[in-house]
Amino acid sequence: MTAPPTVRVHAADAWWANTPSQDPRIPIRADARFVDALRRSGATLAVASRQDSVLFLLSAADGACTASAIGVAAPMGLAAGGDAFAVGSALSIRVYRDLTADDASKATYFPVASHVTGAVSVHELGWDGDGGLWFVNTAFSALCRTDAASHFRIEWQPDFLVEHGPLDCCHLNGMAMEASGPRYATALAATGTREGWRARGPDEGVLIDVAQGAVLRDLSMPHSPTLHRDAVWLLESGRGRCLRYSPRDGRAETVCEIPGIARGLDFVDTLAFVGMSKIRASSGAVADTLRQRFPEHPHCRIYAMDAATGETHGYAELPRISEISSIRALPKPYVRVLQPDNAQTAATYVYRPLYASS
Repeated sequence: MTAPPTVRVHAADAWWANTPSQDPRIPIRADARFVDALRRSGATLAVASRQDSVLFLLSAADGACTASAIGVAAPMGLAAGGDAFAVGSALSIRVYRDLTADDASKATYFPVASHVTGAVSVHELGWDGDGGLWFVNTAFSALCRTDAASHFRIEWQPDFLVEHGPLDCCHLNGMAMEASGPRYATALAATGTREGWRARGPDEGVLIDVAQGAVLRDLSMPHSPTLHRDAVWLLESGRGRCLRYSPRDGRAETVCEIPGIARGLDFVDTLAFVGMSKIRASSGAVADTLRQRFPEHPHCRIYAMDAATGETHGYAELPRISEISSIRALPKPYVRVLQPDNAQTAATYVYRPLYASS
C-alpha cells in the first residue's frame, strides 16, 4: 500500500496517545508456545466473527493472552496496510487510521471513512499498491473496488458466470492480493447460476487465477487465499487442511492439518496464524468428515504455525464465539479501535491541511 497523504490531527484531549487500551480485557486461554509466538511477532491479531457480530483484538503480554471485544454488525473481511485498517460489516466497509503511527508499540485506530455497500456479504478486503480498496462481493460473485459515486465498482468476475446480479452463483469468498490488485480467488463451486453452488457437493471448490482461470479444483470449501513468499496459501475448511500452491509447477501440498473448520489466515514473517471454527451439525457431510478425522473441540481456536516447517506452535481458544470469519495481524502489540460513537471521536479531527507543514 502506498503512503497516505500527510494529515494533521486536532484533538481536545489526546489520552488515546498515551495509553495502550481503555477496553476491558478478556483473559484468553492459550498455551505458553502460542503466547510466546504472538509476543515475538510483535503483532495484535484482529479476529472477526460474522456469526457472533464481534471483532476481537488478541494480544500477548506478561506471559498471557488477553483480548478486547468490539461489537460490529456481522464482520467478515479485514484488511491492514501501513497505518490503515478496514473492517467489512453487514452493510458497509469502515476504514480507520492509526493516529499513533510514530509509536512502535501502540496503535489507536480512528474511523475516517465509511463506504456503504449494501448487503453483499463482504468476505475479504485488501489494498493494492496504489491505495485502492478491493473486496470480495459474494452476492454479486465479483471482486470490486470501493467507489465514490456508487456502492461498488465491479472489476472482475469468473468466466463461468452465466447469470449476473446479487445471485451468489458460486459463493466467491476469498482473494489473494499483490501490488497490482487481486491475483487469486476462491469459490465453493464453479457454478454460474443463482446459488448453483448449493446443489453441488462440498468438494467442488476452486482456486482461480484471475488472469487464467481455475488452477486447482476439487477443493473442499476453500477459504482465505494468501500470497506469501512466491506461493499461494489457502485453507480447505471441509478437510481441516492448510495448503500451499506453487504457481511455478502447478502443485499443491498440505502444510499442516487443523482439527476443525479452518478459516482465517495471515502471516508475520515466517509465522502464520490460522483460525479454526467449531464443527457445526448444520455443515452436513463436512461435519461428518471432520468428526471422523479429528476429535471435536468445544471452542474456536487460533493456531500459530511455522510456515517453513508446518509445525504448529500452540493455540489460543476463543470460548465466546462460534465461528472465526477472518484474521489479520496488526503490526503493533497494543491496539485500540475506536468506534464513531466514542466520545473522543467527537472532539478529534483528522484532516489534510491547506498547506503542508515544513
